[in-house]
Amino acid sequence: MNEAKLTVGLDGSAMQQLQTEQRALLDTIDELRGLGLGKYVDLPQLIVVGDQSAGKSSVLEAISRVRFPIKDGVCTRFATELALRRSPQTKIEVGIQNNAAHEDFKRSGFNKDDLPRIIEEAKQQMGIGGDSTGFSQDVLRIEIAGPNVPQLTLVDLPGFFHNETETQGIDGMKIVDGLAEKYMGQENSIILAVISAQNELAAQKVLREARKHDPSRTRTLGILTKPDKVEPESDNERTYLRLAQNEEASHKLALGWHILRNRAPKEMSSADTERDEREKDFFRTGVWAEVSPRSRGIEPLRERLSQVLLNHIQRKLPGLVTNIEDHIKTRQTKLEALGEPRSSTDDMKKYLINVSGRFQRVARDAIHGVYTDNFFGGLYLGTETAFEDRRVKKFRALVRDLNRAFHFVLTTKGGRRVIRWDDDSGVDEAASAPRHLEPLISLYTVDQRIEIAARDLVTELDKAASENQGVELPGSPNDRVTLALFRDHSKPWEAIASQHVELVADFSRIFVESLVAHLVGPDRKTADAVIRDVVHPFFEEKRVTLQSKVTELLRHYKTGSDPQPIHSIFLKGVERRRNERITKQVARLVEQNPGLFAGGKFASGVDYKDLALKVLKASSNVSSEFNAEQTIDSAMFYYDMSLRVFTDNVITLALENCLISDIPDILSPEKVFDMSDDKITALAVESEAIRTERKQLQSQLDKLQKGLSACHKYRPRESIAFRSKPSGTFSVAGAQTVSPKDKQAEKTSTTTVPTFASNLRTGNPGATSSLFSPFSAFNSNPSVPLFRTPQSETPARNPFAGPFFSLNPTPTGPSVFSTPKAETSAGASSLFSGQGLLFASTTTSSKKTNGSR
Repeated sequence: MNEAKLTVGLDGSAMQQLQTEQRALLDTIDELRGLGLGKYVDLPQLIVVGDQSAGKSSVLEAISRVRFPIKDGVCTRFATELALRRSPQTKIEVGIQNNAAHEDFKRSGFNKDDLPRIIEEAKQQMGIGGDSTGFSQDVLRIEIAGPNVPQLTLVDLPGFFHNETETQGIDGMKIVDGLAEKYMGQENSIILAVISAQNELAAQKVLREARKHDPSRTRTLGILTKPDKVEPESDNERTYLRLAQNEEASHKLALGWHILRNRAPKEMSSADTERDEREKDFFRTGVWAEVSPRSRGIEPLRERLSQVLLNHIQRKLPGLVTNIEDHIKTRQTKLEALGEPRSSTDDMKKYLINVSGRFQRVARDAIHGVYTDNFFGGLYLGTETAFEDRRVKKFRALVRDLNRAFHFVLTTKGGRRVIRWDDDSGVDEAASAPRHLEPLISLYTVDQRIEIAARDLVTELDKAASENQGVELPGSPNDRVTLALFRDHSKPWEAIASQHVELVADFSRIFVESLVAHLVGPDRKTADAVIRDVVHPFFEEKRVTLQSKVTELLRHYKTGSDPQPIHSIFLKGVERRRNERITKQVARLVEQNPGLFAGGKFASGVDYKDLALKVLKASSNVSSEFNAEQTIDSAMFYYDMSLRVFTDNVITLALENCLISDIPDILSPEKVFDMSDDKITALAVESEAIRTERKQLQSQLDKLQKGLSACHKYRPRESIAFRSKPSGTFSVAGAQTVSPKDKQAEKTSTTTVPTFASNLRTGNPGATSSLFSPFSAFNSNPSVPLFRTPQSETPARNPFAGPFFSLNPTPTGPSVFSTPKAETSAGASSLFSGQGLLFASTTTSSKKTNGSR
C-alpha cells in the first residue's frame, strides 16, 4: 500500500487559538470541580506533594509569580488548589471548597500582595488560624489570572512530616497522610513529587508514597529543588545529578525530572525577573549545566507542566465522559425508583396505581415462570441456598421444588410404620432425592417411623378382626380392620400437609414482600406500610383458609364413609402387590434350597408333594385365621392410591386455588381505586427522607449533566494520519471515509475535520454544531484555516478515512463530503450521515479556482 502524507501547518492565528483551546480544556475541568463533581468522579489534576521544607511553596511561587506566605508553614496546613489562567488583566480570587459552612467565604478584586492576608483570613474561617497547631481537610482555591502565568491547575497538599512536634501532633499527621492517600491514589492525578537536594535521597518520604500510589511510575513527575545547597563534587551531588537526568535506577520516571533553584533567604525581596535570571546564571555553570535545558529552570517547567496537564486531560477526557455517564445513569435509575413527588392525594393514588399495575404484571410472570423482568435477576443462582433472595424471586421454580419435596416426604415418611416381612427390611428407606431438594426437604419435621414385623402385625390384626367379627364367612378379611389399618398408617399426612402449606405460604409472603420493596424502591416507609396494611392481612387470612382446606381434604380419609376405590384398579393393584410378595418369598425358598433344581429342571428323586408344601409354606409364612395378609395388601395398596390423590389435591385444590392464583390481586389498580383518601395517604405519603434524597439526587444529576455538556463542548483533538488506499481513497485515523470525485488542484484548500457523534454520547440534538467539533475555538474564526496544504499539492481525495466505516463514492453526482471549490457561508455547519453514524464538519472559506460550483 502506498503511503501519501499531507503536510499540515498552523499559522500564528491558529497558535493563538491553540492557547484558547488549552484554556478551554483546563476551564472545563475546573468547571467540573466547581460543580462538585470531584466527589463523584476522578478529575484530571496535578498534585503537588513533598516533605516539609522541600520547597513546595517556593515552587508554586515561581510558577505563579505570586508570593505565598511561608512563615510558620501557613500554607501547609490545608490543601490549596491553584488555578492559573492567562489573561490580559491580572485578577485573583480566593474561596473555600468542600465545606458548605464556608462556601460564603469569597475574596476577589484585590492586589496580589494582599494574598498572605487573605490566606490568614481563610485559616481563621477554617478554624486553624493564629497559633493553632491543627490541620484542615478544607480546600482553599486560589484563581490567578494574568498575562505572564501559564495555563495550569495544581493542588498543593500539606507537606509530609515524620515526627510530632509542639506545633504538629499525631492528629495532624493523620490528616496529612489521609489527604495524600485521597489525592495521590486517584488514577487521573499527575503527581508532582517535590524533593530537596539538601536531604538524603533515601530519607524523602514523598518518593515512597509516590511509588505506592503509582507503582508503574507513569504519572509521576519529579521536581528537584535547592541544588545550590549541595556540596560540590560530593556523592549527593552526583546522585542528584543522575536523578535530574532521569538516570537514577531506583527513581526513573516516565515523565522525567525537573530541577529548580529556589530563592535564597536574602533574595526574598527580589523581583520575579531577578529570581529567574539568577536561576539561569546558576544553571549555566557547574555540573547542573549538563542537565537538558528542557529539564531545568522555571520557564521550561511552566511550559512542561502546561503540556503535561493538557495531554493528560486529553487522554483522560473520554474515560471521564464515560465515568460521568455511568453516574448519570445511576442517579437516573434511583430517581426513577423514587417516582414522581407525591404532594397531594391524587399524586399518591396515581403512584399506587402505577405500582399496583407493575405488581400484578410481575407477580403473574412469576407464577407462570416467565423471568424476564429485572426483578428476577440473572439465570444462574450460583451457591445461593433455597432461602436466598434470588431463590425466592424465581417463585414458580421454588413452588415446584417445594411440591416435589412435599411428595418425597409423604412417600418416604407418610406411613406411620414400616412393615418387615421375615428378614426383609420392608420399605426401601434409602430412596434419595436430588441434592438440590435437600435444603427444602430438611424444612419438614416428621416423627420417626415405627418398624414392625409382619408376624406381629398379623397377630395385631387377627385380634382386631376377632373383636370386630360380623356376619362375614370364616377366613374372609374384615373390611373395618382394613380401613382402620389404613387410617392408622396415614396419620402423618396431616402434619406433613400442614407444614407444606405453611412453607409455601411463608415463601409466598417473602416473595410478595420482596416484590413490593423492589417496586417501591428506596421509600421504605411506603413499602413497610403496604406490607403491613395490605400484604400481611392477606396472608393471615390465607393461612386460615389453607389449614381449613387441608382439614377438608383429609376428612374422607380420617372420618369419612367407607373407601370407594375404582373396582378394577383396586383388584389388579392388590393382586399385583400379593404376587410380588409371593414371588419374593418363593425366590427366597429356591435360594435356600439349591438342591431342588439341576440345570433348570427339578432334581431327580424330588418329592413333589413335599416341594408343593414348601412352596405353599413359603408363600404364606405367617398363619392367620382372619386372612390378615390380604388385609395388609388391601390397606397398603389403598394407601398408595390415596397418597397420589391427596398429594395432587393439596397442591392443586389448596395451594393453587386458594393461595397462588390470588397473589396478583393482593395489590391491584382496582383495589387502589376503591381505597379511601385516608387509606391512600397512610400507604403512599412520602417521607421527609425521600424528599431530601430526591432533591439531592436531582441536584447531583443536574451537576453531572452540566459537567457532561462541558466535556462534550471541549473534547480533545484527535491525531490524524492520511493514508492512501488502492481504490484511490485516503484514510484518516479516527475519522470517517468518503470518496469525493476528482477535482482540480486548488492553490489553497481548507479542510475541516468531522468528529464522531457516537463518541459524544449526548442527548442534546440541538447542540449538534458545537458538540460535534473539538475545534470550537477555531470555528469561531472562519477566516483562519485549521490545516493548509502547500500550493503544489492537490487536496486529499479522501480527507476522512478510518477503521470505523467508509462511504463508497456515489455513481453519479458529488460525493457526500468534498473539499469546497467555491466560497461557502462562513462557519456554516453541515451534518452528514453514513452507515448509521452521524458526523458533522464546519466548512470555512476557500478561494474559487475553477469556476462556479
